[in-house]
Amino acid sequence: MVRSSFPRRQQYRRLRRAAGTSAAATAAGVLAMISLGAGATALAGALVLVMIGLVIDTRRWLRLAGRSRVGARSEDVVRAALAALEAEGWRLRHSLPYGRRGDIDSVAIAPTGTAFAIETKTRTFDARHLHHARETAVWLRRYRRR
Repeated sequence: MVRSSFPRRQQYRRLRRAAGTSAAATAAGVLAMISLGAGATALAGALVLVMIGLVIDTRRWLRLAGRSRVGARSEDVVRAALAALEAEGWRLRHSLPYGRRGDIDSVAIAPTGTAFAIETKTRTFDARHLHHARETAVWLRRYRRR
């Protein structure tokens, strides 16, 4: 069974949040129209403000889901590229749970037993990412000894 990657699961969570806030914005808009029809203009105005806030929140969740989609696609490309190593005797593991948040994107274990933790980045790579990769390698080393 192939476990879906952390960014893919994150993308789906964010899309669910966007759907929820979108439904709430729609409900607020309908209630604003009903209130306006009933002559309650102050209530209708308040509901329109709530609706605008929810629409802005929906757009934010959609933008974040799009970023997660890019990360998931990148990990899929790396996974496909590493698949050729299996024919040479390498063992590959992908999306291994790490800590409370996130995962180790890929681990390639050579026939000699040497393991490589692979961190997939799409756009930028900075010192924070290098620090995270070092922490991952230390954790993986301790985990492997157990």
